[in-house]
Amino acid sequence: MNSVSHSKKLLKEALNTSYDDLSQEVENILKDPTPLLFFSATKKVAGAFAWTSNALFTCVASHTKVGLKKHSEVINKDELEILKKVATNKAIDFDEIPLEQVFKLVQKEMVYSRLNPRHKSVLKCPKIKPTIVLVGGVFNELFNSASFERGTKTLQKKHGFNYFVPKIHGTKGVKINAQLLAEQLSEYMKDHPHEKLWILAHSKGGLDSLHFLKNNKNFAEKHIVGLSTIATPILGTAHTEHLFLKAIRFLHSFPKKVVKGLDIIAEDTQNSLSKKYSEGWFKKNHKELPQNIFYSAVALEAQWNESHLWMMLTKMLFYTNKPNDGIVLVEQARFPDYFPAINFGVIKGHHLIGARSSTYIQEALIEAHFVMLTYLKAI
Repeated sequence: MNSVSHSKKLLKEALNTSYDDLSQEVENILKDPTPLLFFSATKKVAGAFAWTSNALFTCVASHTKVGLKKHSEVINKDELEILKKVATNKAIDFDEIPLEQVFKLVQKEMVYSRLNPRHKSVLKCPKIKPTIVLVGGVFNELFNSASFERGTKTLQKKHGFNYFVPKIHGTKGVKINAQLLAEQLSEYMKDHPHEKLWILAHSKGGLDSLHFLKNNKNFAEKHIVGLSTIATPILGTAHTEHLFLKAIRFLHSFPKKVVKGLDIIAEDTQNSLSKKYSEGWFKKNHKELPQNIFYSAVALEAQWNESHLWMMLTKMLFYTNKPNDGIVLVEQARFPDYFPAINFGVIKGHHLIGARSSTYIQEALIEAHFVMLTYLKAI
């Protein structure tokens, strides 16, 4: 499967799934034409249009080579030797070859393998036992599926693991979502008492998960093997002090009747994301987090022309000359040095690569986690 075949597959999936989604919405409206269902249908139409148009553009680009970057980078001899060590569980001196470099190399190999099925990789993706818990970020519910669920679902069919998506609110603060996670994961474990859970969290979902782990330490130490974050502002973001979001907070200060229904990004959510709050919370509470589980983090970086259209807009709105993915600065998406965690470094990708409509090869990033966490004996 080269880049052309991959883009065709994504377009077919976008068309088929969008058709199924919209058909179901029409059926629901015909049965019970309520305003809520009309709103849901409008959201689905917008999501379907964004997905199919993005997939169509990528498909056309793959044929014309317009704006298309080659993903099929061949592994060189030195890189192959590193991969062989990972494949055979031989020790790697991370002072000589940084862990971040190894992770990026593993992901590169996974991407190449995805686009070139005849390629015989030295790496074999391990079968993992923990059930993956996907925790999305702000506005995740607008995208009709959890962050990275598209890739996780594909890998589930291939590797046979379980995954679970708890329902949280993208516009709510960490306290509310931490409680929702506690309730749903507790119920899940009642029905699946012999399973272990691995939380894979995107963006603010990582903050929600950290608060959940701290508040439910005994439960976590018994049932959870680890937390992996992707593009999570672990120590908060300075974007909450931007004039645009300050204006939203100002509107929130008015009586509700004046701005009835206006809840673009709730004030407690902005506070949860703020650098002042998150950095202070982590310094104060990091020793209260479960000690017998692993913590890992991946940061994303994209130039404005490599981003999703929405990410291009946010890069303009929240301009900074520091490396970022359109939303989160690279430096914010790492666990601090004083906390024992696995920082897998920075990979190319904008903040919305986990969305269902993204053409990003999500499977390669997830499989890279499988390989490296198994190599490090974390799972």
